[in-house]
Amino acid sequence: MILKDTTSCAMQEITGLSGIGSPLEAMKAFCRLTFDEKGETSARFGSERTSKGSLYSFYLFSAAVELGKMSAKTGYYAPYGLDFAKFIRDNKLGEVWESPVRQNKTFHAGHGNQIYVWTIDQAAVKEWWGKNNTPVTSKKPVKQIPEEDFVLEEIDYINI
Repeated sequence: MILKDTTSCAMQEITGLSGIGSPLEAMKAFCRLTFDEKGETSARFGSERTSKGSLYSFYLFSAAVELGKMSAKTGYYAPYGLDFAKFIRDNKLGEVWESPVRQNKTFHAGHGNQIYVWTIDQAAVKEWWGKNNTPVTSKKPVKQIPEEDFVLEEIDYINI
């Protein structure tokens, strides 16, 4: 998971959600990126640290949805976005708005996308993290890419 700056100081994008094993592990990864070892925020906008004790107002995340292949659980093929949104709601960590599913005609004609906007409840997330600060363990293997295969000029960021 990566928290990627947008051009707005009000929001960040959560990327790499599909590579996390579960919504619980995704929330733990999010908290590890936003809180330091003392439980204070470590969020930044560019080189500036956000106001002490404050997180961004909004976090965006998206999910790929394969059209035509429905899951019995969610009605969609790739439920990681829906599962993360449900986790946020179930744990009262803020409100989540979901966009309609739209076909991704530009890059993957067989897939759709859904966008989520999380209006974070900062106090609730900090409290949740205080109770759940345990190691993240992913069940999905992480693909290792040899260092010589990186062409830094052609990518926006590296997920480490």
